[in-house]
Order: sequence, then structure tokens, then C-alpha cells
Amino acid sequence: MLEQVKNTLNTKIIETVESNYMILVHEFISNTNDLFGFHDDVSGNHTKILQTYNYLKKIVSNNSTVISNIHIYYKKQKILISSSLGVKYLNETNWPYYMNQDWINEMSGKNTSHIWLETRKVPLNLERPDTSLKINLLTYVRSYLSFQRE
Repeated sequence: MLEQVKNTLNTKIIETVESNYMILVHEFISNTNDLFGFHDDVSGNHTKILQTYNYLKKIVSNNSTVISNIHIYYKKQKILISSSLGVKYLNETNWPYYMNQDWINEMSGKNTSHIWLETRKVPLNLERPDTSLKINLLTYVRSYLSFQRE
């Protein structure tokens, strides 16, 4: 029975998450959907930012039984593009809240390309964490291989 559970986890969750990550990476590299890149400036690229947000929503919609949200943190530009939160410009007024996301803190402290965060209670509404219903959530965090386009 444990073998069956392991196989189910591998095929239904891990492979789905990994394959969608690879699809997303391919989209950033090929730029076929004109997504907002990690080296792009925010100024003048609002259409790309919107397209990236819509693309993330599409991935979640197509995989909603496994993926509930996708958040991409752009460290250089200080923005977060999220399938559930939209676009968050991490300026001085909202920076502390969004930077306290455990997945950002966990990944920043690791010297690895990916981590799984164990199931924990996470607010259903990240914009109102103190009053929101909390759900159990397993989180996969993966860094994007950064490279310069020529």
C-alpha cells in the first residue's frame, strides 16, 4: 500500500509540478508568450507583466487539482507576480508583509535550487492573513536558473 501511495504522489503531484515548472522555464527561455523576464525593467513592460500573470493563472486553471497558486518573486525588480494575488510591487508600504512569506525566507537561506516546504497552515487569503481561514498547504519552491540573454 505504501508503494501505491508513493507512486500516486510521484505521478499525480511531483511529476505534475515538475513538468509545469519545466514548461514555465521553457516559456521564459523561448519567450513565445512574451513573458516578463528576470532581466526586464518594470518600466515599459506592463503588458508583459499582465501576460505573465494571465499565463500563471492558466497553468493553475489547467492543473487545479494539484496546483493552487504560482508566485514568482522577481528579486531584482522587487515585484511578485502571482496567479492568485496579481502583481505586487514590493515598495516600502507592503514590502515587509510579502517579504515575510515563509517560502521566500526559506529559499533565501538555502544553497540549493529547490525545496519542498512541509505541510503547514497558510492563510487562504494572503492579503488578510490575520482574519483569513487557514488551510494545509504543501509548497514547492524552485529557483530559476538566471542567465543573460544575448
